[in-house]
Amino acid sequence: MSHAEYIMIEKQQLLEQRALMRKQIEEQKRVLSEKMEKVRLGKIDPKQVISQFKNESQYQNNDSVQKKSTYSNKNEKNNSINEISKDRPQSKNTQKNNNGSYKKQGPNQQDNSSNKQTNDLNKQIEDIKIRQNQEMLQLLEEEQNAEQEREEMMERVEDPSEQRRLEKIFGMERAKAQARIQKLSEQTNKIYYIIQLVFFFFFFFVKKQPT
Repeated sequence: MSHAEYIMIEKQQLLEQRALMRKQIEEQKRVLSEKMEKVRLGKIDPKQVISQFKNESQYQNNDSVQKKSTYSNKNEKNNSINEISKDRPQSKNTQKNNNGSYKKQGPNQQDNSSNKQTNDLNKQIEDIKIRQNQEMLQLLEEEQNAEQEREEMMERVEDPSEQRRLEKIFGMERAKAQARIQKLSEQTNKIYYIIQLVFFFFFFFVKKQPT
């Protein structure tokens, strides 16, 4: 199997992974929503939900790190959190009017505000997921095209010493490209982990607000 074919397979796997990840995110949203409703009704202890979520998230994050090389992505992680939360509406049952004072919202206003917050959060998260997948697909496509050019160049060269020289150069290029792919994949996994945290805190601290 050529390196170009390998890149093509990676692209197909990424598309399948994107569809699977979307199903997983939707399932997590459903489970969290059910748990938060039980917390609101007093059927389960909030501490139990927090403990369970932390354990599951820690396991998923550690499993992701073990499969790939680790990189220092502190800035990317912080920027992702800020990007998700910077435009989020207020979660309290009050809204600030033009005079700077606050007025109490009625039940219908609270429901509408909660639904709007959910929709806004879903849109921001979906935008981030789409952008991350587009970046990965673009990177894989660039590497696939570059590998095809390398193979064509190698076919035109007949001198063994020149072939060895080019192969050494191409090997370094492949290693750099693979490092970029691996780094972006690691960033994507971190962002999905952050998304889980955001959903949890949103449902716990916003959806749990009394009506």
